[in-house]
Amino acid sequence: MAALQFEAGHFLRRAWLLLGACYALICVGDLTLTTGPFSQYPWTALANGILTIVANLSAITGAWILARAWRVAGLTLPGSRRTQVAVYVTAFALAVLAAGTPLPSYVREMSRGEITENLMWTASSIGDIVSFSLIAPMLLTALALRGGALSWPWAFLTASLVSWLGVDAVVYFGPEIHLSDASAKLALEIFRGMACTSAMSAGFALRLVNQDRDRSPAS
Repeated sequence: MAALQFEAGHFLRRAWLLLGACYALICVGDLTLTTGPFSQYPWTALANGILTIVANLSAITGAWILARAWRVAGLTLPGSRRTQVAVYVTAFALAVLAAGTPLPSYVREMSRGEITENLMWTASSIGDIVSFSLIAPMLLTALALRGGALSWPWAFLTASLVSWLGVDAVVYFGPEIHLSDASAKLALEIFRGMACTSAMSAGFALRLVNQDRDRSPAS
C-alpha cells in the first residue's frame, strides 16, 4: 500500500516493496516452515535459513534506502554534528550488544560442523546489527520532519526497529536474567507484535499523508 503511493522506478517505491517482501517472507515462513505443514521435514531448517537470509537482505536494503531519504530530499538533520554522531554511535552499540553477542558462539558451532542452523542465525544477527544501526538515521529523519504529518511514517519505522531490537534482547539476554520460558515467550511475542504493527502503521500513515495531500486545495 505504501509502495503504490510512488511511481514505478521511484526509490521510495523500491524501499517499501523491499520492506513488504521481508514481512511477506516472515509470514510465509511462519505459516509453512516454523509451525506449518512442512515443519517436520528434514530440509525445513535449510529452507528456513534461506528464507531468513533473503528476508533480512530485503529488510536491510529497504531500511537503508528509507534511512537515506533525508539526504535525497535535502533535509537538514536536527542537532549538532556531535549530537548526530552520538546518536549513531549509541544505535550501533545497542545493535551490537543485542544482536552481536551470540555471534562468536555461532561461529564456534559452525567450525564444529553444525553449519545449517548456525549459518541462519549468523546471517540473522548480522542483518539485525545493520538494521538496528539504522535506528539513528530513521529517528533523526522523523525529528527533522516533526510538526508535519510526514514524520509519522518514519516515527513508526523507528518504533518498528526498536521493537525488533527488543525481540533480540529477550532472545539473547532472557536466559541471563533467568526469565522463565513462559515469560520469555510472552515478552518476545509482545515485541514481535509491536514491530509488525508499527511497520504496518508506517504504511497506513504514508497512505493517509498522500490522501490529505490529494485533498488539499493547493494540490
